[in-house]
Amino acid sequence: MESKKRTAAQLEQALREKAREVDVLHRISESISNTLDLEAVLRHIVDVVVEVTKADACLLYLLSDARDELILRASKNPHPRLIGRITIGLGEGITGWVARERTRVVVPSNASEDPRFKFFNNLPEDRYQAFVSVPILAKKEVSGVINVQHKRSRRYREDELALLTTIANQVGGAIENARLYETIRANEDRLEREIRFAQRVQAALLPTALPKRLKGVDVAARFLPAQPEAAIVRRPADRYAALGERQRAVLQRVGAEFVQRHRERHR
Repeated sequence: MESKKRTAAQLEQALREKAREVDVLHRISESISNTLDLEAVLRHIVDVVVEVTKADACLLYLLSDARDELILRASKNPHPRLIGRITIGLGEGITGWVARERTRVVVPSNASEDPRFKFFNNLPEDRYQAFVSVPILAKKEVSGVINVQHKRSRRYREDELALLTTIANQVGGAIENARLYETIRANEDRLEREIRFAQRVQAALLPTALPKRLKGVDVAARFLPAQPEAAIVRRPADRYAALGERQRAVLQRVGAEFVQRHRERHR
């Protein structure tokens, strides 16, 4: 009879844990699918991880574009002066080791005594006792690391660790999508700046006043659409040659991109 009660209690606990996991994953999925703002996505991930693990600190690192180091991008304690400035090489410290090996690390006590631990003198979290670090994966490739820390020693339950790993795996795709969107937006801003620059250059090439009326000569003008770089080079050659090398390169590139976008739009 006692054995049946224990079994029933264990099943009930397992069901509660599974329901909690489904609820957490649903909330994460619903939230991160509603935005492509990378900073908002990272903040929400940290908030959920802290709620699930009751962590005293949570730091989220992302792999750099060169994929040679990890950069602190979000944390429970904002550390506004340190976000984007703390970097860790692959294999460096527990965080770098986790990224390189794509393996979770759990240190229930005396985390700073782990031989892989790296101190950051400006982070109070260095003095915390318990430490969990899990890799963020996207398409089986590491894109970052989530660190969870507790001030006191803590024996992490297996269901906690499993849920944390599941969260890290789920958010990998959302982070990569947000980073892609961030890159596209930055490229669009760059293109807009170059187009405005090219417009100023083109405006400088136009005459500032009409020529004096000549006897027997009528003067007229018309606007022409942007043309490929070859045409830009040919007309007017003297003023084009007077431009600096960077100005000429931008003018050529913008002209070619404009023509390409115009062609695609009217296919």
